[in-house]
Amino acid sequence: MVKKKNIFWFSIFMVIILAVLVFVIYNLKSVSDDKENNYIVNGTEYQIDKEKILDIDIYNIHIFSDGIEYVYPFRNHPADLEQILMGENLTDKLNRPNGIKTLWVTRDVNLGPTTRNMDVVAAAAFEQILGTNQAGLYKLNIKNTYTTFYREGLATINCDDVDNNEAVIYIKLGLDTKVYSENDCIIIQGTNSTTLIQASEKFAYSLIGVF
Repeated sequence: MVKKKNIFWFSIFMVIILAVLVFVIYNLKSVSDDKENNYIVNGTEYQIDKEKILDIDIYNIHIFSDGIEYVYPFRNHPADLEQILMGENLTDKLNRPNGIKTLWVTRDVNLGPTTRNMDVVAAAAFEQILGTNQAGLYKLNIKNTYTTFYREGLATINCDDVDNNEAVIYIKLGLDTKVYSENDCIIIQGTNSTTLIQASEKFAYSLIGVF
């Protein structure tokens, strides 16, 4: 009789444990799904779809502007970029009273070889939003170049070239990862190719109001 009673209480105990495990697993899955499928900032919820392309996680964020839906792919979820330092009102550096004639995206000549051309991926994150392409929201005339001479016919541009008609974004490597400005020049800095992409994507997210 005692043995049957022990088995009964043991069974009850196991059912409770299983119920607790199911509850915990379900809630952990919900947190994970929430992180991947949406992102809420200042009361605005952004829809984010996750997919895999060549074993790379891609987060597609959905944005509506003037009744049109735009979908932008990123390698990083915005929640994973929150700790990257970024200056305030950087989009103001992309405004001119009479408009911007050219937005120069410049980098040092050795940045491509150093990052195995991941600087192109980094620049693409914000250029897809800023450019004149179909998905571009800002419709700026973008030209990519270098801070020092590379070849004939290609302008040499650095932060000193910012003026009333020209805007400059300088992507570079440095001692820390951050997005900031100097004399109206926007500087996107990473410590390596991975963090350079992260900094660029944080800036890109800010262009559509996420940060």
